[in-house]
Amino acid sequence: GVLDEAIENKANLIIAHHPLLFSPLKQITKQKNPLLYQVTTGQINLIAMHTNYDLAENGLNDYAANLLGIKKISPLQGSSEKVFKFAVYVPVKHADKVSQAIFEAGAGKIGKYTETSFNIEGKGTFKPTEGTNPFIGKIGEREEVQEIKIETVVTERYLDSVVQAMKSVHPYEEPAYDVYELKTKPSYGISIFGEIDKEVEISKFSLEVKNRLQAHYIRLIKSNKRKIKRVALCTGSGGSLLEQVSRKDADLYITGDITYHTALRAKELGLNVLDVEHF
Repeated sequence: GVLDEAIENKANLIIAHHPLLFSPLKQITKQKNPLLYQVTTGQINLIAMHTNYDLAENGLNDYAANLLGIKKISPLQGSSEKVFKFAVYVPVKHADKVSQAIFEAGAGKIGKYTETSFNIEGKGTFKPTEGTNPFIGKIGEREEVQEIKIETVVTERYLDSVVQAMKSVHPYEEPAYDVYELKTKPSYGISIFGEIDKEVEISKFSLEVKNRLQAHYIRLIKSNKRKIKRVALCTGSGGSLLEQVSRKDADLYITGDITYHTALRAKELGLNVLDVEHF
């Protein structure tokens, strides 16, 4: 197996899709859990990218869709990660430095574009009070400064890092900034929806899928006589998404690990499902 190959080649890192543990263990032994034993004793390193790779933009769903000729792709079940608008007010001379810091911390990513922002120049006012140490101005006097408002977007996972990065390079003692949640959803998700170029009979397309994915077997739950054009796809086990797929009016749903009762539910929904193993 993979462990034997790693040992034979004196590798100290294994990169895998599925993690070693799905359920808690009370005991780890060299005989029953050889790879896990080597990982926990520091003899070999393991990086597992499971649902994060399923969810990622240009991840497994996009890879499989490309193999199958599925185009005009959009997320079927989008990521639940929140997206925020982040705006900060900066003296003109410091704008580039602050922009660079927040971009490096993870702000400004929209689809395949990075370092996106909108900048507006205006006049900022403030009056320092007793106990402050202003970068500009005098205590008790209102100050006017030419500033730039830098607006960008940031996902929840990077928000704290972006705020800290901004504060670390901003010249003001108390930077003025805004954070508010958007209704915008990321352009990636745990499953996708798209179209193939031309309508095709379901039996013909199913065989094409089997060949292109090099699946050992496929199982077709045929619930109607539609030709195939609109296709939903979820690599791995996607049985829990049947309801969402049916609401999209897909001609075919391609996924894996379909159970007996899930197949019955697909029939009830009138949804064609192609089980292609756990791809």
